[in-house]
Amino acid sequence: MADVSSCIVEALPGQRVAKGDEIGYFQYGGSTCCLVFEPGVVRSFVPRPPFDNAPAIKVKTHVATAR
Repeated sequence: MADVSSCIVEALPGQRVAKGDEIGYFQYGGSTCCLVFEPGVVRSFVPRPPFDNAPAIKVKTHVATAR
């Protein structure tokens, strides 16, 4: 993955999706990585959804807790 600025997730927690359904998209320019986890791996996120009006997250800030 190269030059991904944002990973926009449009699927909501608990929403059912089928193979091939669009669940989000990438916006380009800025960062160089995006992490995707299987269900159950991440215990909690900081900040919590919805992210619409959330403040920017500073570098080296705690963003999630894994199991």
